[in-house]
Amino acid sequence: MIPKLIHKSLLLLIFTFCFSGCDKHELDIEKLSNKTAEELYNIGNTYKHNKKYEDAALAFEEVGNQHPYSKYVAKSQLEAGKCYFAMKKYAEAIAILETFIQTHITHENVPEALYILGNIYFNQMPLVQRDQAITVQSLEYFQVLCDSYPSSKYVSRAKEKIKILLQHLANHELKIGLYYQKLGNYTAAISRYNTIIEAYSTTEVSEEAYHRLVECYISLDLLEEAATVNIVLQKKHKNSKWAEYSSDLIKKYSNNTLDKHNIKSIVKEKKR
Repeated sequence: MIPKLIHKSLLLLIFTFCFSGCDKHELDIEKLSNKTAEELYNIGNTYKHNKKYEDAALAFEEVGNQHPYSKYVAKSQLEAGKCYFAMKKYAEAIAILETFIQTHITHENVPEALYILGNIYFNQMPLVQRDQAITVQSLEYFQVLCDSYPSSKYVSRAKEKIKILLQHLANHELKIGLYYQKLGNYTAAISRYNTIIEAYSTTEVSEEAYHRLVECYISLDLLEEAATVNIVLQKKHKNSKWAEYSSDLIKKYSNNTLDKHNIKSIVKEKKR
């Protein structure tokens, strides 16, 4: 199932300003008017082989324009999308690859198209502190690829990208959680840390999320909750430095040697 597209207008607009470079156009479209679908496809391949991606894409697109029912249409759409991707013309690549998938859902190259679409968004992944809609879109395409085409040769590469994306999203939640925690808005911080634990449990960030929960619960004087979280942290990540930090924090507080309103680690992030 193709993921719901959350970009459509805004993200496409963003992408139009994100490409760099442009091939010098030398193909005369008028001279292609009497060509067969196969000839147009071969012309496109020749330009693509010579890295004349702009001209290659135009030739590939002419296949569909002139011969909409040809067997070369599907392959031409995919190749045009790959050319636009190579030029970093992401808006054009997205549009034509989505069309390819929607109109040729059973085509053997759909996994490749999904992988390219995932990479388009992966290449535009924003900084951790910014909105992560683009990151989520990349993740969705890679996950659809892995779930729907598990035997595809692109799956192993997609899984490696998924690990990076999950780590990035977890760091995004952590950054927001730390911000709220430093402001003393512990309820909001706890919500973010729980999101990390529930949605990004396979990332290293989840280890710190548990520790930050301990800090927040202590600051709210919820000692039983802090102790419970610490127990889970010790079981799941007993060799983690964050497990050690939480254990020390619980011991210090239990011995009444720590002022819950003056936990230095709340206002100063420990080294990772």
